[in-house]
Amino acid sequence: MSLHLQSGKQAQYVPAGEGPSVWTFLGDRYTVKASKESTGGPLGLLEALVEPGSGPPLHIHRNEDEAFYLLEGELELQANGDTFIAQPGSFIYIPRGAPHAFKNVSESTVKMLGFFLPGGFEQFFLDIGHPVVPGEPQPPGIEYTDDIMRKFAEYGMEEV
Repeated sequence: MSLHLQSGKQAQYVPAGEGPSVWTFLGDRYTVKASKESTGGPLGLLEALVEPGSGPPLHIHRNEDEAFYLLEGELELQANGDTFIAQPGSFIYIPRGAPHAFKNVSESTVKMLGFFLPGGFEQFFLDIGHPVVPGEPQPPGIEYTDDIMRKFAEYGMEEV
């Protein structure tokens, strides 16, 4: 929903539980809260539910910086040649071109926010995922196949 401000600019409001939502890797669920289109370009924001054992391979983004804010669970992160465990309340910033990976190494679902600066990469998840349909069961998880890796390249991302 757009909120019109006195300045003539539009603020964006996306209520809890709303926004385009898809099932992706190993049953992860990604919900777009802000997109390149809704923000005019500078920001993409995802709410992510990452299942145990799930996470992308070591990769880089050529077109955007990426950041995470961990809300629930524990997430193993690899960046700058180091590996560490992020706890709830942790913030991680990864500049474009920096190799990184993450994996849910806990026994429970991780909930986090993923930021893309500028926006645009959030569309990758909508392109590869299966839309969440209330009342319908979750489909089988998506594997990192050659087709997915080609989509990575379309969005300026490459496996390291």
